[in-house]
Amino acid sequence: MASLQEEFIAWQCRVRKEAVRTYGGRPRAGMRPGVARADGTLVSEITVLLAEEDPTANTGFFRHIVRQTPDPKKRYESALKLLGAEYYARPERFSGVLTAQFARHSAIVPQLIDAGQCILAFAQGARAYGLPCAVEELASSGANHQATYWHNHLFNPCPPDEIRVLEFRPVWEEGWREER
Repeated sequence: MASLQEEFIAWQCRVRKEAVRTYGGRPRAGMRPGVARADGTLVSEITVLLAEEDPTANTGFFRHIVRQTPDPKKRYESALKLLGAEYYARPERFSGVLTAQFARHSAIVPQLIDAGQCILAFAQGARAYGLPCAVEELASSGANHQATYWHNHLFNPCPPDEIRVLEFRPVWEEGWREER
């Protein structure tokens, strides 16, 4: 039987493959968890990315696609081709860490950093997951920060000048899964 971490990552890969192949890469509900304080109070909803075991593995490809052409449509099509082919085909390439990019002055960022923890509540179709997470802001030079920035830049031709990237480290032994 797979661990909660393995099961969740495999589910996320399926949700993301479907988003890329069927919905033009637009984030689906399962990629946009609700963010709750430790007491369960819902704060917001965010879009998260799955961090790779080796975050530098594809960052160069993402950066190359962005810099290759100023045409956002070509960039977008290249991103869908890359992500739809094999990127999500191997769940073992992902670490279980999640990241999210925010504008510099996003109101939720200080709340999450001050709390140092949150619960990410994922749901799509018949599945739902609750993941208590440690929250940390990443340095702009960090591998997961760079991977998040360049991945998001594939889909957003005009990213904000100043961004913040948060990392969410699930506490797997305290997480849960539900069938709805």
